[in-house]
Amino acid sequence: MAVMAGVALLLILALAVASSGDQLVGTSWRATSIVVDGANTPVLDGSTVTAIFDDTTMRGFGGCNSMSAGYEVSGSSLIFGQVLSTMAFCDDPVGVFDQEVAVVSLLASVDEFSINGDQLVLLADGRPVITMIADQVS
Repeated sequence: MAVMAGVALLLILALAVASSGDQLVGTSWRATSIVVDGANTPVLDGSTVTAIFDDTTMRGFGGCNSMSAGYEVSGSSLIFGQVLSTMAFCDDPVGVFDQEVAVVSLLASVDEFSINGDQLVLLADGRPVITMIADQVS
């Protein structure tokens, strides 16, 4: 009986870990703020930073270029692989290229996430670095 209870507990834990990443999948996320020089900063007016997750890959737009990265989820842990990006330079609105460089750098530091309603918060060392809202659920 104890063995069956242990197996049941392992199955529940495995489903919880597997399904935690499911919260990311199927939603188009749009950034509302990023941390720049230690300060929470709104995304520049006239620019859009997005992320869409499938089972293994995040694809998005950094404000200037398309980007993608593999990722792994375990519980609330979230680790991105190398972020790949197209290489266009943009300057409209002013500062959008610097914002994109910051976003790519922040994604590399992310180690955790939380979802509360329609808000996704990407964290690094327990501190929010990118805050996003659900734009659309597919």
